[in-house]
Amino acid sequence: MIDYLRSLGVRLSLAAAVIAALPAVTAAQIRIEQRELLNLLENDATAADTLERYFQLSDDEPFAPKLKLREGVEVVVDPNEPQLAIRDWPLRVSNMFGAASKLKKYFSCEATIPRVVAEGDSWFNYPWPGVTDVTDELSAFYCVYPLAAAGDEITNMFSSNQFLPALASENAKVLLLSGGGNDLLGHIGDYLNSYAPGMTAPQLLNKAFFEKLSQLENVYRSLFEILAVRAPAVTVITHGYDYAVPGAKGKTKYLSRPLVEKGVTGLQLQTEVIHVVIDALNDGMSALNKQHKNAVFVDLRGTVGGSQWMDEIHPDNNGFQQVAIKLMDKIRLLVGK
Repeated sequence: MIDYLRSLGVRLSLAAAVIAALPAVTAAQIRIEQRELLNLLENDATAADTLERYFQLSDDEPFAPKLKLREGVEVVVDPNEPQLAIRDWPLRVSNMFGAASKLKKYFSCEATIPRVVAEGDSWFNYPWPGVTDVTDELSAFYCVYPLAAAGDEITNMFSSNQFLPALASENAKVLLLSGGGNDLLGHIGDYLNSYAPGMTAPQLLNKAFFEKLSQLENVYRSLFEILAVRAPAVTVITHGYDYAVPGAKGKTKYLSRPLVEKGVTGLQLQTEVIHVVIDALNDGMSALNKQHKNAVFVDLRGTVGGSQWMDEIHPDNNGFQQVAIKLMDKIRLLVGK
């Protein structure tokens, strides 16, 4: 367990591993000693509040949020100390603050409360202070062991296989799985034909989309089959997301931008394309789950209200709460609480 905590960087080793080669900052508005910043990051009571003062989310990889120093922040290094790593923070936020705080909550959980392992993406681990994601909501009722990382894809979750050891070590009977959204929407431009006048949403989806959809279903099928053999007492709860919203809250980097690049400029057609994608994922997942006794599918379409989106693909706190309620209904049936 200690090794796992260290791997997520709950202690100083994580902060030390990501702090190095600072950029030249001219006319710095904020100066902070490297030692002081490390101490703040190590302090659970202050780390979240510190983030927004010194760091901001980078837009370089929209589906895999990262931190970088704010412009005008200078980290002062004592010449007698090693210069560590802060400069652009290539490490994903989800593998630091989000997972660390969730682990802390998990290990303070009472022994009588049912254990649940949660593997997935940013719906299960959204890496920013003030955002209460699905597993944060569920942690008020269950002991949720966090494996999720923002930007993760189901193919990587399956190949890395963190969930099997976690299910065994934590004696969990439920695996929550949130995967497929990044695999499809994160590469939506690759799955679209270029728009021509008169084309409908289904006609815009190319052969690569259906090949990818088939691949995702095969990954899930393999996962269910492996769990049936190696963890027969475990039930997997999956979902296929709600309808993402192009242009929500004025954000465009996730969906609108790649759609426009393919010539899909009208909001109505953009919305229809995303609905077709989400319907295809949900319908495929629903049919697949019915073939496996150890799998339960939750249809989240229509769960998040129109005003409950933080951006094009992430619900806000109220939206995440609605998703958690739906999942909790299924968990309660399995664990009896």
